[in-house]
Amino acid sequence: MLGVLDPGLTSLLFVTSLTLVSVSNTVLVMALMPFSQPILARLVLKEEVQSSVWFGAVFVLFGLSLFFLGEQIINKDSLLGNVLLLTVFGLMTFSQLLTRKIMLTEISTFVVTSSQMVSATVIMFLNLIFFGNLELPFQASSGTIMTFVYLVFSLAIPFFLYNQAMRHIPVGMASLFLYWLFP
Repeated sequence: MLGVLDPGLTSLLFVTSLTLVSVSNTVLVMALMPFSQPILARLVLKEEVQSSVWFGAVFVLFGLSLFFLGEQIINKDSLLGNVLLLTVFGLMTFSQLLTRKIMLTEISTFVVTSSQMVSATVIMFLNLIFFGNLELPFQASSGTIMTFVYLVFSLAIPFFLYNQAMRHIPVGMASLFLYWLFP
């Protein structure tokens, strides 16, 4: 389930939302992660939260509300994009909490990461079958090999390291590093 959620559905929905909303919307909504995650981790996992996080969360929610009040979300593309973006936010939030819960058990990090990558591959393959252009020819080339190498280094290894980190640090800290590394 974890791989279906993240990176599976979150990747598809995130890329789709980026075609419909501005970058500022995306950055602002995703910037909520370091503030929402510690609070949700407190509620769900009973992890400690610093008072500065509570203050920051209120401040960020106020700022985000002001931004969206001035934003034109009347047209259907922008509205759909914001809904997709908030859905991605919710899926990522849930998957981070689930990852932390799983990583606190004795399940191997390699097993968790491998299942995430396999599940995400199935999601992407189904997306290709149902929504992709299957008329395009497939050509195995050096570019194809580089794509696989890129996927391993940009997706599998970072997910493995992130999962391993979730064994040792609270969700809020991991979320802060995640946003700092991948704004």
